[in-house]
This record gives sequence, structure tokens and C-alpha cells, in this order.
Amino acid sequence: MTSFSLEYFPPNVEADKTDLLEQAELMSFYEPIYMSITHSFNALDRNNTLDIAQRLSSRINTSVVPHITCAKSSKETMISMANDYSNIGISSVVALRGDANSEEYSQLDRYIDAKEFTQALSDQFAFKIFTAGYPEGHPESINQEADILYLKEKCIAGADEIITQWFFNNEDFLKYRDNVNAFGIDKPIAAGILPISDFEKVKKFAKVCGAKIPQSLEKKFASVRENDDQGIEELGQSIAIDQIENLKKEGVDNFHLYTLNRKQLTQDIIHHFKKPINPQTKHNNEGLLKNNRKAS
Repeated sequence: MTSFSLEYFPPNVEADKTDLLEQAELMSFYEPIYMSITHSFNALDRNNTLDIAQRLSSRINTSVVPHITCAKSSKETMISMANDYSNIGISSVVALRGDANSEEYSQLDRYIDAKEFTQALSDQFAFKIFTAGYPEGHPESINQEADILYLKEKCIAGADEIITQWFFNNEDFLKYRDNVNAFGIDKPIAAGILPISDFEKVKKFAKVCGAKIPQSLEKKFASVRENDDQGIEELGQSIAIDQIENLKKEGVDNFHLYTLNRKQLTQDIIHHFKKPINPQTKHNNEGLLKNNRKAS
């Protein structure tokens, strides 16, 4: 059976937050195994992730899984944040290091990496802990063997499941999956899928995280007119569906969608594989689906 999890980012503007909550409620009818919320503080130092996680948890039965990144905060702050999540009933988190290249953070008494942070969370809380995996290798790793050895250390420290960075070359993921298994790591792996709605933006993302953009994708998007937003999104939908279909043929059944808060694109992809639950079992699902399609 094909399983999906969905990743959202927390907006700063209240109207966008409301839209995201409605979007996530709609998607809950497709019974994703969880919804993750990326780590974010706004300019007022208010934890937007905590805000969205708390509000979303009160609206849906789907597990809400906040990201916690430790690179820019002290150990005391991170444990306090984890306590905040625990106190509102959150049972799972994604533990990450995050990026902190600035000197302004170097003086903090902080967790040095995701492994140390995972160990601290495992020692002090009963969270289910998700960790990151990199099919194409982490940009800071010397090679994939070193990267997978570090992944194993994170699992020993307490990580329960692996969410991979998004990728477009399925062979990279399949090789990674096999290598992870060969190193004795038996944790579930969710394949990261990024549906493309803005190809130029995705290329910028790829440079930052070290992901590869296949030449075949370049050619496909070059064939679509630059301002044809609908054509670009339809192509992105088709590519994501084909990618998932081909991975399913290789025995992959756990997928993590990086939604970028694109509600219609996300829904159309999920709907291809899975129909929503009976509307009688929750709110007026049919009405929500119709309204969503009219508004998008």
C-alpha cells in the first residue's frame, strides 16, 4: 500500500496561515501518515512552527510532526522548545542541525550536529524521531559511505525513521536505499518527492542543497512557455506521478511530498494514487473538495 506524508512551511501572515490550515485539513481526508511543519521563527522571535502545529493538531487527526533545527539556538533553548511541543501533545519531531555558517552563532552552547541533538531528544523525551537522509550525498560529506555511516550513528542515537532529501534521479535513491540496508540500517525510509511548480526556483534550491537537476528535466521545462504557469504545473504534476509510479515498481511504498504549500498540485498528485476517505466519517469532505477545485 502506498503511503504519503506531506511537508508544509509555516507562513508569517495570518491570512496565509488560515489558508494553510484549511489546505492541510482538506489533505487529511487522504489519510497521510503525518504532516511535517518546517522550523521557522519570524522577526518577532515567535515560533511559527509551534503555532501552526498547535492549531493544526486541534483540527485534524493526522499526526503533526514539527521540524526542530538546533544550529542557531542554545541547548537550553532547544530543550525548552521540545518541552513546548511535548506539552501540546506532539509525539513526533524531525531533528535537524540546520544551517549556521555565521559567526554570530559560534559562541552559543549549542548541539554541534544532528546526532548529538537526536541523542539529547532521545534521552529526555519520548518522541518518535525522524532524521534526514541524502540519496545524492550531503554537501558536506566526503563520500556516500561516510554519509551513510553518519546516518547509522544518528539512528543509534535515537532516530526512528528517515526522510530523504528530494531527488529526481530514481537510480540515486534506489542505490542509496540498498546501501543503507547494506550498512545494517533497518529504519523505514521515505522517498522525498518535490513536485515542480516553478522550475527556476527549484534550480536555485538545488544549488543550495547539492541536489542534481537531470538534463532531461531541463529539456522538458524548456519546451513549456516561460509564463505558462498552468503548463509548468501540469508538467510538474506529470513528472512527480511518473517518478512515484516508477519507484513503486522497485518496491518503494513510502513517499514524503515537499508541497511548498501548493494545495492543488499536491492534491492532484495524491488523488492519482489514493482517493479521499468517506466524507461521512469526517467533515463535509465533498464540499471541501469542490470548493478547493473552484478556488484553485
